[in-house]
Amino acid sequence: MSSKLPAILGVECGATSSTAVVLFQDGSHKTFKFGPANFVLLTREQLGKFISHLLDSITASGVVVSKVGIAMAGILNEANKQVILKKIGRFLYHKAGYP
Repeated sequence: MSSKLPAILGVECGATSSTAVVLFQDGSHKTFKFGPANFVLLTREQLGKFISHLLDSITASGVVVSKVGIAMAGILNEANKQVILKKIGRFLYHKAGYP
């Protein structure tokens, strides 16, 4: 497992727990466990903190995330999806060294 190579991150968020799986280019993977996350039940501030904590935990272990797929309970429409994408994009943009 080479954590310095770009990896794909898949995240499933539900009412009782969330699981993130990082798939590396060599086919190996690493699993992370987090608390619950439901788009409808979290405030936007809580959602931002959840995403930051999740991505901080993963990138702190040396993983370079190149692609993200996320399934979260409570995402009901395109507007909800855009909120998540913006929060993930903002985090990864800053992690890449941009202001």
